[in-house]
Amino acid sequence: MTLDGGAPLGEVMLRRFPEGFEIGYAVGPAHRGQGLAARAVRVMSAYAFGQLGAPQVILELEAENLASVAVATRAGFRPLDVPLITGEEKGRPYSLQTWGLTRSGSVSPGGRS
Repeated sequence: MTLDGGAPLGEVMLRRFPEGFEIGYAVGPAHRGQGLAARAVRVMSAYAFGQLGAPQVILELEAENLASVAVATRAGFRPLDVPLITGEEKGRPYSLQTWGLTRSGSVSPGGRS
């Protein structure tokens, strides 16, 4: 992510899996709170829909991470009615919600787990 093609301020990734596409993102601490992640997620979603023909794009995020919930909401995503993804990484348990956006802008009831 950049504002002017200069120094990177964060990153956004698009991953294809059998059921669709997933976006991941990270913004450097000094650049948070500027709307960069929401803009990047919207741009990457538009690319997935327009160039790759994706029917749906998902985000997986921790519900307690209010900044990620705000990014997902601002980018038009909504929580999907699918089971939480749980696990442990580096000794820390996590629980991820799946949020989705379809090409039409509505939320599909399915997702991946």
